Amino acid sequence: MCQTCQPAEDAERKAGRLHQTRQRKEMTAVAAYAKAHRSVVCWLCESRKPPKGYSGRWSGDHVDAGVLGSEILPAHLGCNSARGSRSVEWFRAHIRDNGLV
Repeated sequence: MCQTCQPAEDAERKAGRLHQTRQRKEMTAVAAYAKAHRSVVCWLCESRKPPKGYSGRWSGDHVDAGVLGSEILPAHLGCNSARGSRSVEWFRAHIRDNGLV
């Protein structure tokens, strides 16, 4: 990396946003695709309709939460936020056990 770009990357890394900055275009494209195609379902809750009380806006979610270069799949913003860095198995059990689906 060049000396001009390095300080900006260091600032993003320090702020914990490096993966978001690097993959923002891909995440935005995945969300737009999901919004436009009714056959797409959230990879976390496995439904087109979000769980009760969750935002139905679309986002791109890392399969391996927060890992730069991880595959990005469509997810409801609410599902993505609720999952955080936990496993998809934890999230699915959480929405099932709490009667959210």
